[in-house]
Amino acid sequence: MVVPCPSLDSLITRLRASIRVAAPRLDAICREVATDLAPVLRNPAWLPAAYTVPDPSGYRRELLHEEEDGAFSIGCFVWGAGQATPIHDHRCWGVAGVLVGALREESFVRDAAGALAKTGADVILRAGDTSDITPAGDEMGSGGAPKPGDIHRVGAATDAVSISIHVYGARFANVCRTRYAVPVVTPPSGWREGRHPAAVFAEPWRPYF
Repeated sequence: MVVPCPSLDSLITRLRASIRVAAPRLDAICREVATDLAPVLRNPAWLPAAYTVPDPSGYRRELLHEEEDGAFSIGCFVWGAGQATPIHDHRCWGVAGVLVGALREESFVRDAAGALAKTGADVILRAGDTSDITPAGDEMGSGGAPKPGDIHRVGAATDAVSISIHVYGARFANVCRTRYAVPVVTPPSGWREGRHPAAVFAEPWRPYF
């Protein structure tokens, strides 16, 4: 464990049991993980103060726990005003829950030519809310096409600091597959992209976007 904490200890214990029972169905895993996250999202006081401070140069992405065998990892994201990820996709399932503040999530799909298109309305996630993603081509998709939500962009929805807790079905550094060029889609007013200029990066994923 990276961060010793009773609330985190309890979450880890619940996750180990839930993921074992729900596997291999990714939809079942995500439902169970969202349920397991609910108690820690009710009160942010358990998170050490050092993990609540935003970085003015880009949102923070901190590891809280990683299983020795890489079965799952838990991370804390801290979002300053206007901070957002680039558009990206994933190698594994994941569930994110808002601990403090609010986040905006945009979903995208790729057409037959590989171009990105925005799909659906933006989703605003507030404290206590969760959102899940699964990688393209799993049993939740159709015909191997990317499942809406696998390609997405997430960022702060208000000017206040926001904090989210993320559980992924992989090692923390290996969660994401590709970061997409973004000129095809204009981010919401006030959003700032992550630490690197817009470009497409193949695997391996950069630990900071």
